[in-house]
Amino acid sequence: MKTKTLNWLQVVFYSLFPGAMVGMFYFLTGPFFIEKGYPAIFVLCLAVIFVLVPLEVGIMIWVKKRQGKVILFEKSNLDWKRGILWVVGLVCYSGIIFATIGKIVVTWLKQTVFAFMPSWSIENAFEGDHTVLVWTFVLVMIFANVVGPLVEEFYFRGFILSRMPKRAVTSVVMSALLFALYHFWSPWDFVARTVMVIPFGYAVQKTGNIWISIAAHISVNIISSISLITLIA
Repeated sequence: MKTKTLNWLQVVFYSLFPGAMVGMFYFLTGPFFIEKGYPAIFVLCLAVIFVLVPLEVGIMIWVKKRQGKVILFEKSNLDWKRGILWVVGLVCYSGIIFATIGKIVVTWLKQTVFAFMPSWSIENAFEGDHTVLVWTFVLVMIFANVVGPLVEEFYFRGFILSRMPKRAVTSVVMSALLFALYHFWSPWDFVARTVMVIPFGYAVQKTGNIWISIAAHISVNIISSISLITLIA
């Protein structure tokens, strides 16, 4: 079967629909779990398990049945040493972006533009009973840091980006913008996340290897969560 290029309306729909459903689950069920003593990140993990993964994997399975192939950026002759350099470079770049833009723009957006949003979602405090925090940490490491990013990369960079009308600067930038907007549950990260993700799409297009962005995405998420250990020790 021939792989079909998506039009921009399809690109927007496929990019934002799963995020909208995750955001709806997060904000509708969040107050219940927060009241029961669970941190907000626990609710997000549930959203990954019950909404994000089923939706995005389901869409890709549906596409596979219609077109026979879903992930177009999955194999290349990229040398493993160059692959590691790409991953390290993306991880370092992401750290710099969040350490700079993250500290300035994100904080400002939380205090001004998105100050109307529920305080529990803005503060995202990792607080609660020790047992709850331990299990939450386990869920975060598995689903928020590995399973979620793995599915997102296959979905956004392997499926959607590879089918955009143009495979140049336009598609890479649009992919980053839509991926950032897709995170309805943390809109204050939109600017930082967009700037951070642009090189991810470029790396995949340049090398033809989706595993570079997968490894970098998972690494960034794990590194950002390591500090949680100090809160449950």
